[in-house]
Amino acid sequence: MPPPWQTQDIGAVGVAGSSLYANGVFTVSGAGADIQGSADAFRFDYMTVTGDCTIIARVASVQNIDPWSKAGVMIRASLDPGATNAFIAVTPGSGVTWQYRLTAGGGTTWNQTTGLNAPYWVKLVRSGTLFTGFRSPDGVTWTQQGIMTNSMVPTVYVGLALTSHNSSNLCTATFDNVTVQPGWPVAPAAPASLTAMAGDGSVALNWSASATATNYFIKRSTTSGSGYTSIATNASLAFTNTGLANGTLYYFVVSAVNASGESTNSTQVSARPTSSASVAMNAANGAGQLQISWPADHTGWQLQSQTNNLTRGLGTNWVNVPTSIQTNQMTVPLNSTNGSVFFRLVRPY
Repeated sequence: MPPPWQTQDIGAVGVAGSSLYANGVFTVSGAGADIQGSADAFRFDYMTVTGDCTIIARVASVQNIDPWSKAGVMIRASLDPGATNAFIAVTPGSGVTWQYRLTAGGGTTWNQTTGLNAPYWVKLVRSGTLFTGFRSPDGVTWTQQGIMTNSMVPTVYVGLALTSHNSSNLCTATFDNVTVQPGWPVAPAAPASLTAMAGDGSVALNWSASATATNYFIKRSTTSGSGYTSIATNASLAFTNTGLANGTLYYFVVSAVNASGESTNSTQVSARPTSSASVAMNAANGAGQLQISWPADHTGWQLQSQTNNLTRGLGTNWVNVPTSIQTNQMTVPLNSTNGSVFFRLVRPY
């Protein structure tokens, strides 16, 4: 489970349950006789929240183990089976149910609206001593299903509850669009493993996913470590920035975003797009030095040299001229006692 979520079975469930979170979906399997009466038996994915809070989820699916299998959102005072709680859930055959237990170990009060099936949205709001359950077909238009007044403890357990209504069989339900305010989703961590590959007038970026992120902001600068401008919002883990000036060194960072906010920036990477076209070098001899230059849009190409006369520069013993990849001109000292020196310019990618 992603932090701060935890998961466990509550009460005498009969068969151990399990929970998985991936790509924004909670997949929960649980058994248990019911969430009802004086003690509950169910699977619970939860986090703790202090004070007023709201949990919303779409019950995307709930397996039909029993017409009264229940999958929904819950706020409860403790993890004890008989704890005070409020609960609104979707069932496979009995519609949407609202229920609550006013005192620990006491009975459960409930009502239902029949004819409603997953996928369906549920919401539970705590405001002071008031607990209100809502239902919605689309997550936009909400109908109040029930209300409870209770002086529950300040710090409560808020989460997703599932009972199969059958202690011998597991029921599986899926929940998406889950939010708990305050607390979930938390702002994501900065994306890791950002890489940059230069092209002709372009730079291709790739990075690793950041848990709970829904989008990524791609930012660019021509100054290392500062001056970033957001150039794109992207939902995938790759982006190619086109229309760049060949020969210019660009710096990139990426941040992750979700409903709770934006992460810090990733580690910075840099790349210098260059023209892929072949190019001629200019060479001039002056004051005992050879001055070699090439067009500025080919900055990033590597100047190499070798002294193998027999192959007239066509051999394999090429040596990189230091720092030449960072510029478009080099000055090389001449020594008349040496033999011929051959130069070439190569694109390193």
